[in-house]
Amino acid sequence: VDKYDTQSPIELARQYVDYNGWFDKVKILLKEIIKSQLVACMNPTAGSFTITPRMQRHFATFSFVMPPPDIVRTVYAGLIEGHLSAFNPDIAKYGAKLVDASIDLHKQVSNAFLPSAVKFHYQWNLRE
Repeated sequence: VDKYDTQSPIELARQYVDYNGWFDKVKILLKEIIKSQLVACMNPTAGSFTITPRMQRHFATFSFVMPPPDIVRTVYAGLIEGHLSAFNPDIAKYGAKLVDASIDLHKQVSNAFLPSAVKFHYQWNLRE
């Protein structure tokens, strides 16, 4: 954040959203960007936690926390058991164990590989 309470890269993106492009300082003409969209996300555990209100007004903001373990297990069990239903019953019976093992593995990886300034890409979620 600079002395004007702005963030330069975000302000450049905001100018694109507000004006559909950027102004050429030499020709004093709008260089219009067409057929493009912006999608953004913010990680509450790393980096900056806020953006300027002038930019945020253009987005719908959603925030959620990780559901409790029993809900996660129910969701993944439904997915895995539904997928395994097409398999031989001898294989399908391992659905619940596979879900438990996946959740346990996620927990172990998340605790062992913590993000840092050098390893900022260590962001683990159950989709990976």
